[in-house]
Amino acid sequence: MSEYPFSAKNTPPNCVDPDFYQAFQEHFRGSFDAIKERLTIYISFISELVKYYPEIPAVDLGSGRGEWLELLNEHGIGVYGIEKDNNLREVAERRGLTVVHGDALEHIKQLPEQSRSVITAFHVVEHMTFEEMYCLVKEAHRVLVPGGMLLMETPNPENIVVGSSKFYLDPTHTKPIPPEMLAFIPKYLGFFRVKIMRLNETVSLNKTKHLSILDVLGGVSPDYCVLAQKEADTDLLQKTSFLFQKAYGVRLEEIAEFYHRQFSKKLNLRNTRLLLYKFINKLCRLFKNLLSLSKKVIFQCKDICR
Repeated sequence: MSEYPFSAKNTPPNCVDPDFYQAFQEHFRGSFDAIKERLTIYISFISELVKYYPEIPAVDLGSGRGEWLELLNEHGIGVYGIEKDNNLREVAERRGLTVVHGDALEHIKQLPEQSRSVITAFHVVEHMTFEEMYCLVKEAHRVLVPGGMLLMETPNPENIVVGSSKFYLDPTHTKPIPPEMLAFIPKYLGFFRVKIMRLNETVSLNKTKHLSILDVLGGVSPDYCVLAQKEADTDLLQKTSFLFQKAYGVRLEEIAEFYHRQFSKKLNLRNTRLLLYKFINKLCRLFKNLLSLSKKVIFQCKDICR
């Protein structure tokens, strides 16, 4: 799963140490096991599909160190990877994984029609130009079997911290890709259904009672995946329909609205306290006046009694 840098055609200048990008990935992206654990969510997405096509392989474009490949192997799913970075490819091969050296886009162009069950591209498209992205999705539609799935995961620019800062940590990233834009490409190119899945957030709006301004800036799901499925017979589509009905992740609008309601409650509480304070003050002054008046009445009564 190559987030850095060679899933597209961003080959670095010769002056860059070839080991730099592997070290960069491990430092910023996370350990092999951490990424592998994060990818387990996708197993449920493709499990029904691969049962339907047990002999048709999956392919992972920009497979990097091979986290996804190893995970699929552990679940008995046939898969191989395409990786242009020799260092990352060697890391994967040392783990006994099948990886072909080459360019992801060139590889998929050479594949026969309806020859792959699943095509995955984890943190690949942000390294591509728009034309390359478009071509990737178009070729995927040709290569996938009926009901086959294309999964493209990329950083989510709806997360303000990601979109304004963290995205640019990687010098080979081109530009952030809004979810709706990436999702429109497979819709336009004839995929039967498309779903945006926001992922890997740390904030749960169902469990938290308080949000800070930092949560608003960085609490939106930092990644998203566009899941696109080709048309197929009714049975397969019914078995995979749950994927497209569920809501995933935290959207910017949701977290902003949550914070707004929280702030409004605080503001209302503060206003209520202020009104209560003013009322008590007024009441105290009233009692003070009554007390003063009562003292005058007592003195007058004493004078009369004399």
